[in-house]
Amino acid sequence: MYPLAWLETRPGTIVNPQPHLVKCPVCGSPDVTHKGKKTRTLRAHHPYQDRPVNFEIDVPIVHCSACKITRQIDLVIADPKKHYTKAFAREVVKLLMCMSVLAVSVALSLSWGTINSILKDWLEKKVSNIPLTGLRRIAIYELFIGKRIKFLTIVLDLDTGDPIFVGEGKAQAALEPFWAALGPIRASRIECVALDMGAVFTKAVTDHLKNAKIVTDHFHVVKLINMTVDNIRRREFARATKEGKIVLIGTRYLLLRNKEDLDASKGDIARLERLLELNKPIATIYILKEDLRQIWTKGSKEKAEEALKSWLTTSRESGDPAIIKPANTIEKHSVNILNFYDFMISTGMLEGINGRIRRKIG
Repeated sequence: MYPLAWLETRPGTIVNPQPHLVKCPVCGSPDVTHKGKKTRTLRAHHPYQDRPVNFEIDVPIVHCSACKITRQIDLVIADPKKHYTKAFAREVVKLLMCMSVLAVSVALSLSWGTINSILKDWLEKKVSNIPLTGLRRIAIYELFIGKRIKFLTIVLDLDTGDPIFVGEGKAQAALEPFWAALGPIRASRIECVALDMGAVFTKAVTDHLKNAKIVTDHFHVVKLINMTVDNIRRREFARATKEGKIVLIGTRYLLLRNKEDLDASKGDIARLERLLELNKPIATIYILKEDLRQIWTKGSKEKAEEALKSWLTTSRESGDPAIIKPANTIEKHSVNILNFYDFMISTGMLEGINGRIRRKIG
């Protein structure tokens, strides 16, 4: 291993790898000739003072007599092109088990890009050795993790709760390695897939999982109608008189929260009722939002189908283009929405994982 004396020294200390670790990074031969060095600055976790420290390491550049390449040696303590040690990355993951990304970023003076890079590496390592056998029910979801990496596409085994694939990007190309690893036989055994309403993943699943039924996740359906609620609230605020604006100020929380979660002791319900009495468009979309949530609590597919048809009719009868447009989107996915009653799956488990990832990478 590398000497650990630097842990007790000031930041900026230069250390060197032990001689027996200086070998060819390709073939592992110790028969190498030194051709210089490159100094790398790495961040590590101080074990005694519970804080990050920086140190420099002179990485030998060697020429291998066996395979004739000239290259920097591989470091045991850090991956190539990373500015932190492997142990530091593990400490970040541990901290994020109980702290927010923002808190860790501030505490360790880390950029969100660095944290997201650790996230990407952690996810890829987590799924690298997971077999794709026995898959029956899966969920596919895209996760935004920052401007540099942008999106990851995650596939989850809904029966075990394990992430089984992580691909960079959010287009169909991100899933190509997964389809290749899965193969046609295992693909034919997958029964259902939980998805959002995006056309990209829907087409990918249709093309590669011929026997699988798509279940449109209710989280994304409700999210769509919540966005509609907020858009109409903004529109009505822009149209309102001075007195109307006073009523609308601070109502976003009231409109987007589930009614049963409002705090009557703080006057939430009274304020909501007053708003709905004074503004018909907002009252209409609020009632539709609450009715839509009930689609997944009907107890049977037949009752849910009847309720969804009634909901779509009421949406169109509103005559409001801002309501009709999302209603048309929901109708287009109605078969897949109702498939919930056949398989009882959603991306909820992924939502939980992604929420934890955004807070703690884990």
